Amino acid sequence: MKENKGITLIALVITIVVLVIISGISISIIMNNDGIANKAKAGTQNYQNATVEEQKILNQLYTDNFGEQPIIITYNVTYNANAGESVVSNMPNTQIKNESESVLLENKIPTRDGYKFIGWATSNNGDVVYQPGDTYTENSEITLFAKWIPQISFDDFKQIDPTG
Repeated sequence: MKENKGITLIALVITIVVLVIISGISISIIMNNDGIANKAKAGTQNYQNATVEEQKILNQLYTDNFGEQPIIITYNVTYNANAGESVVSNMPNTQIKNESESVLLENKIPTRDGYKFIGWATSNNGDVVYQPGDTYTENSEITLFAKWIPQISFDDFKQIDPTG
């Protein structure tokens, strides 16, 4: 009976080691420079670049055939500090997005005393959806609301006297 337990334990250890190795290989394949995640990002960027180039060609064809520029529909990307009466510095300015094109969100990171900025939500109480520098692709107006978490410092805690 003890022999079977030893063999079972060895088989379990070997199985765990094999699973750890396979997990490591899978993560490496996904995350390395030539990994799936980076190839997906590159594919997205290539698609966006091709879309912009295609729009330029279509605009030129339109101009050549009709002698005027096509109407370009635009949308505002607006930023809301979402901080009540608090003073917020380094807020991004409103951006204009052309239809069928993407826009990179401002890289500015807002600052507010006592809080840390964690990203942009699409409603004042919503979850973070965008980060500075992300790409916005929707063909619609949007207001992005800053999301904040309180910053706690050691000064916020009172010194406790262990002697009473």
